[in-house]
Amino acid sequence: MAVVYKATDNILNRTVAIKLLRQEFCHDPEFVKNFENEAQAAASLSHPNVVNIFDVGKDGDDHFIVMEYIDGRTLKEVIQERAPLPSAEVIEIAKQICDALEHAHQNQIIHRDIKPHNILINKFGSIKVTDFGIARAVTSSTITYQADTVLGSVHYFSPEQARGGVASATSDIYSLGVVMYEMLTGKLPFSGESPISIALKHLQDELTEPSIYNQEIPSNLENIVLRALAKNPLHRYKSANQMLRDLKVALNRNFQIHRFRESDEQGQPTRVIPIIKDQDTPMRAKQDSKDIQKQVDVDEEETRSLIDHPAFKAGVAIFFIVLISTISFYLYKSFVEILYVPETTMPAVEGELLSDAIVEIREAGFNVENIIEEPRYDLLVPEGQIIRQDPSANSRLKINFSPIVLYVSLGKEPAEMPDLVGMTVSRAKQLLEQRNFEVTIEERFNENVPEGQVYDQMPRSYVEVFPDETEVILYVSKGLEAFSMPNLVGQSLNEAERVLQEHQLVRGTIHQESSYVVQKGEVTRQAPFAEGNEVTRGEIIDIWISSGYPNEARFYEEAIFVQPTQPGQNTDVIIKVNDARGRDQIFYERTIADEELFTVQIVLAPNTIGVIEVYLNGVFVDSKAVSY
Repeated sequence: MAVVYKATDNILNRTVAIKLLRQEFCHDPEFVKNFENEAQAAASLSHPNVVNIFDVGKDGDDHFIVMEYIDGRTLKEVIQERAPLPSAEVIEIAKQICDALEHAHQNQIIHRDIKPHNILINKFGSIKVTDFGIARAVTSSTITYQADTVLGSVHYFSPEQARGGVASATSDIYSLGVVMYEMLTGKLPFSGESPISIALKHLQDELTEPSIYNQEIPSNLENIVLRALAKNPLHRYKSANQMLRDLKVALNRNFQIHRFRESDEQGQPTRVIPIIKDQDTPMRAKQDSKDIQKQVDVDEEETRSLIDHPAFKAGVAIFFIVLISTISFYLYKSFVEILYVPETTMPAVEGELLSDAIVEIREAGFNVENIIEEPRYDLLVPEGQIIRQDPSANSRLKINFSPIVLYVSLGKEPAEMPDLVGMTVSRAKQLLEQRNFEVTIEERFNENVPEGQVYDQMPRSYVEVFPDETEVILYVSKGLEAFSMPNLVGQSLNEAERVLQEHQLVRGTIHQESSYVVQKGEVTRQAPFAEGNEVTRGEIIDIWISSGYPNEARFYEEAIFVQPTQPGQNTDVIIKVNDARGRDQIFYERTIADEELFTVQIVLAPNTIGVIEVYLNGVFVDSKAVSY
C-alpha cells in the first residue's frame, strides 16, 4: 500500500522516515482513507513505544506521512533469525507492546493489525509499534468487514475479525498472543494453504499448546499465551494492562497464573428421527384393528381376575408402604445434608508467606480451591507475603462455599530506568530527582560527545529498578581534554610540524615574514594559541616562518680594542650589543691577559642606533654608539 523512505529533515537536522502512498492507490478512495486513518490514529498517540508522527500532507497526488526513523529491525526479522526466543526476552518485548496497546486503547484506538512486521526494535532494544493503517477509533465504526473485505493479517487476526465482526481491545490482545506464540516456538498457531483456510482454523480448530514445540516455556508464560488466544473475547484478558500485570510476575515462582481452557459447548446431541411412511392399505389396517381388539379383550379378562385376588392386594399395599418409607428416609437425610454446612474460623494469615498461608487455611478445614490470589505492589510488605485477607481473621465461614481472597505482595513496584544518554546533565538530573533516584555525576573527558552531555549511565536504560534503593551514575562529558600549547617559535618548520603532530594539533596556514630576531627558516610566531595557552586536540595552528632580515637592514662591523685591568693579569671581558636583533646580546665572553682586538657585528633598522658595551670583571667600563 505504501513505500517507506529514509530522509533528512533539513530544518531540524534529523533523520526521519517518509511513508508515501503508492501511485496506483492514490486515486482509490478506500486506500487513501486507510492512509489518512493511520496518520490520524498514530498522531493522536504520544508514547515511548509508539512511533511518533511528525507531519502529514499531500503534494499533488502524493499522500505522505513524516514519522520517527527507527534505527533497528522488525520483530519478524528477529524471529526468523533466532526463534525460539528466550522467555525473559519474550516477556520484555510483550510488556512493551502491552504498554503501547494500553495507551492506544485508553485513547480509544484499536490497532487491528498487530504482527511482528509492525513491531520495530531499535538498537537499544526498545520496542516501537507502528503501522496504524487499518486502525479505527472505538467511538466510530470498528467493523473489520467492509466492502466485502476483512482487514488485517490472516495469520494474526482474531476469530471475530475472521468472521467480519466487531474488533475491540481484546482483538489486539489475541493478535499479541499470536506474536508471543511465534516468538516462543518459531511457529504460527494456525497455518494453511489459503487465507480462507487459515481464517477458518482461527474460528474452529483447537490450539496446539506452545509447550509441545518448546518444553522450556515456563507454565505461567504459557498460561498467559493461552488466555490471550481464547477464541471467545470474553475469556481473554479484559485489557492490555491486565495482561501486563501477569507478564510482570510470569517468572516469579511465588505466583501461579491460572491455566485457561476453552469450555466445551453444552447442549443435546442431534438425533435422527425416522419418517413414518403410509404404505399399508385401508383393508389391512381394518383387519389388524379387529385382531388387536380381540387380544385386548382376552388380556383384560385375565388381568381383572388377578387384581381381585386378596393376596395380590396385600402384597401391593406392603410394597407401597416400604417404598414410601425408604424414599422419605433418603429425602430427609439429603435435606439435612444440604441445609447443614459445617463452619470454621478463618485463620489470621496477614504478613505470612503465601505458601504458609495456604497450608494454614487448608489445616483450618477450608477448600484451597476457593482461594483467589490477588497480586499487588506494596511499599511496606515484602514480596510473597500476604498484605490483606478477605474475609478477615477470626470470621466464621462455611467450609466449602466461601471464597477466600488473599492479596499477595509483589514487593515495591519497580520503575523502568529512563534513557538519559544524549541529555544535558541538568535535564537528566532533574528527571531523576523527580523520581526519587539518588544521583552521582562523574565528569570525564570525551572527544566524541559535547561538553555537559550525558554519554553513559548506570544502571542501563529500560531495566527495572527501585528508585529509592538505586544510585544512578551519570557519566558526563567534559569535552576534549585541554593542555598547554607548546612553543614553536625558534624551531624549524620540520620541528614545528613534528611537535604539532605529537600533540594531535593540525598545522594551518604557513606564512612568510622577515625578522631581525629569528633566523631564516625558523618559526617567528604562532596563532591563535601562543605558548602556554589552553588548547584541545584537533585545533588548527597557523605558523609564520622567518625569511631573514628585512631589505632595509644595515650591517656594521666595529673594532673594539680591550686591555686587561693590569698588564699580565687575567681579566674577564664581556661585550654586549644592543641593536635591531635585541638588547643585551652577549657577543663576546672571554678572559684575556694581554690587550686584544675584538670585531663586533651590528644590525640596524632604519632610524635606530646600535650600542656596544664593554664589561671588565663584571664592571661596565666603556660603550660605543653606531647610527643607521
